[in-house]
Formats: sequence, C-alpha cells, structure tokens
Amino acid sequence: MPPVSESQEARIVSEARIRPSAPSDRDAILSLLQQGSLPFEDIDRPSVVDFWVAQEGERVVGAVGLERYGSTGLLRSLVVAPTHRDRGIGARLVATLERDAHRAGISQLVLLTGTARAFFERCGYAAIDRAAAPDAVQASTEFRSLCPASADCMSKSFGAVAHQRATPSRTTRVLFLCTGNSCRSILAEATFNHLAPDGWRAMSAGSHPTGKVHPRSLALLAREGIPADGSHSKSWDDLAQAPDIVITVCANAAGETCPAYLGRAIRAHWGVDDPAHATGTDIEIDAAFLAAYQTLRNRIEALLALPLAELRSEPQRLQVELERIGTQVA
Repeated sequence: MPPVSESQEARIVSEARIRPSAPSDRDAILSLLQQGSLPFEDIDRPSVVDFWVAQEGERVVGAVGLERYGSTGLLRSLVVAPTHRDRGIGARLVATLERDAHRAGISQLVLLTGTARAFFERCGYAAIDRAAAPDAVQASTEFRSLCPASADCMSKSFGAVAHQRATPSRTTRVLFLCTGNSCRSILAEATFNHLAPDGWRAMSAGSHPTGKVHPRSLALLAREGIPADGSHSKSWDDLAQAPDIVITVCANAAGETCPAYLGRAIRAHWGVDDPAHATGTDIEIDAAFLAAYQTLRNRIEALLALPLAELRSEPQRLQVELERIGTQVA
C-alpha cells in the first residue's frame, strides 16, 4: 500500500461520502490504484474484491477493498487521491469497511502494507508474522504474487467486540435536538442508529415539536435503505432516558434559535439549514432534504471513525472532537 498520510492530531476533514462501490466506479478505482502503484490485475475477477469508495462531488477520491475468506477478511487496496490526503478519508474508509465486515460475520482482518504501518497501527492493527495469517488468506493472489515479501503483515481481531455483545456495557446515548423534531433530528437519529456500533444509540427530540415527521424525511430514509420504524416527533420532556451527548442541529447562521438543553450532558452544535423551509419545485425541495441528510451523514461518519472506546472515558476530548466535526465537516 502507498503512503497514507493521516494526521489525527490536526487535519482538514473531507466532505467525501463513503459508500459501497457501483459497477460505474470501476474505471475511477482502477485509476486510483494505478496512481498509487497498488495491485489492480485482479479487480475485474468476479466475486474477488468488494470495494468501498469515497466520493466528493462527482469524483471518486478514495477506495478500499475487502476479500472474504469465511470469518477472516483481507483488507487491501486502500488508496486516497494525492489531492485529498490529510483529510481523514483513509481512516473513514477503513472504519466503514471494518463496521460492514464485522456485521457480515468477519472476526479478523489481515492486510499487507509496505509503507503505511504507522497509519494502520493508529487504526488498531498489530504486526504479525506473515506465516501466522490464515491459510485461505495466504493462498490469495495478493499474498502469493501481488505484494512483495518485504511488506508488513498486520491483523486486527473483533473478538473483543463480539464479547461486548454477549455482555454489553452501558450504552452511550446521543440526543439530536432541534426545534420541530420533524426533519433534521429525525434524519440524524435514524442514520446514526443505522451506522453506529454496539454501545452507541441515538434519539431525537424538539424544544417545540411539530407532532409529526415530515414525509419527505421518511421518503429519503427509505431511498437510502435506512430503517425509520418508530420515528415520531416528540418533546425533550418526553424522553425515557437522559442523554450522554446532546447535538443541536439548528442553523444559527440562518437566524434560527437553537434550544438549550439543560441536562448534564456533553454538548455540541452541528448547524444544518432546515429543509422544511425549502421552497421551489419538488426537485429543489428534495435537493434541500438530501443536502441536509448528506451533511448529517458526513458528520456522523466522521464521529464513528474516531476511537470511540477511548473517547467514552475522555469527555473533554470527545467534546473537542464533536465541536471540530460541527465546524469542519459539511
């Protein structure tokens, strides 16, 4: 793998959207791999590699691949366009791949890298002997012929996470708060719960709830494949449990008054324009809802790419990260 320059101490966070690849992404992925001097000879073989891509605007600016071997996966082909490095894209790609792989029953990821060992160590991977990799992974084309013998072999196990599922710890609850609780906070709640790992859960409320969820919010979530069962507009006075984190999503810049939650919780502001106030054609209004959703999703993905296990016990650091995401991720 090529050098992956990821400064986790201070970086400009990209607006890139992380998503599974589509057949139309093939040429863009191939170009990135060739630019990064990564193996590409086998990407056209059917059922070999599943890719996730980072898309910014109309351009694919990053990619990462996964080969599946039962409960083990081979992480490969992590690449970010030179113009988009130092923005957290590599870490977000890896975090998304890990989450989806774990949900698919993969308990161990193995990789080979010639230049990015420090980056993967920050992501929780540890060096292992190449001979210690599972036999099926050692038989892969990447191990047999595509990567040199000098490459570092690294591994990450999800056994600890599986154990937590059997004996769950206390859930960290995130409240997305706005005024009406019909659009933005509903989109954020459903998206967070769709993407979040075990031990993290979102809810939503409004300071002056409308009493109904906007139908365009529900339609958008359905198009994105995100469950919205049980979504309803409610007051912060009706919450069954107190939140640990409160994120307000009203848009102060638009002159909207942001509610002040009085509970003892970490607080952050992720201002987003209210699509319920959008006017124009159906296409224009739908575009406003999509823009609000995409901003919220980008910020949620940036949060979930952080070392959550560490931040759970470091509230001051967590608040700094939440505020950074609210100002730097759009």
